[in-house]
Amino acid sequence: MNPEMLNRLIDHAKHRPDGFSVEFKYIKNKWTIRAIHPTQKKRYAVARKTLVEIYDDHYMIYPGTRQIGGYTPIGGYYNKDKKCYQIEQIGLYEYNIDALFVADYLNQIAIYDLINKREILVKEAL
Repeated sequence: MNPEMLNRLIDHAKHRPDGFSVEFKYIKNKWTIRAIHPTQKKRYAVARKTLVEIYDDHYMIYPGTRQIGGYTPIGGYYNKDKKCYQIEQIGLYEYNIDALFVADYLNQIAIYDLINKREILVKEAL
């Protein structure tokens, strides 16, 4: 992810405190941010890797973030425990059981149902 893409993503996150899921698309010789519209095949989101944490006065870029390219699904949400906005590389799954098993393997607390707009806690669902 080049610095321009990263800055645009951070700006995008600051204007969406309730969360988002996007992809970068290369259109007309420039990278643009496009919302991911949920479908039955892209319904359940699982955080795979934290890319950036945005605090009030600074942000922290995690190792490997610069290697993330376009067409990578990215999600963000406000983490109340850490008091920061987290931007993460996400995986999208058709079936909740697949998403739950991946999330459990990655030690995630929850998955997100993009159609019903609700969090599903891993330990309660498995």
